[in-house]
Amino acid sequence: AWEKFQDFPETKDDKPAFIEVRFIPQNMRELKIQIVDNGAPIPDSILTKLFQSYQTEGKEMGTGLGLSISKQLIEAHGGGIQGFNLLDNRGVVFEIILPDCVIPAPSRTVQKQSDSISLSA
Repeated sequence: AWEKFQDFPETKDDKPAFIEVRFIPQNMRELKIQIVDNGAPIPDSILTKLFQSYQTEGKEMGTGLGLSISKQLIEAHGGGIQGFNLLDNRGVVFEIILPDCVIPAPSRTVQKQSDSISLSA
């Protein structure tokens, strides 16, 4: 998403491009992370092999390893990742599920004041 954002800071409708990251606790032990953009959709021919190593079709730069390695790491931790186009081709979503995460309860911000000593010559 970041590479696409840098290449095309505006969408084809001349609207500002955006990338949004959402953290959605599913329960107290599972976390869903969504990375959403409003750029061009991923062609179906690429979607079917999106997580294959050395997949660089449709890109001018890159090694084709980023999504493949990401998938391997996520799956090694018992999670999953998928990528899909939004309805009406309004953007792309990558969704990551991480199980066995400890989701902390919302906490209050506590400010601690410390004593300071000023030294002057």
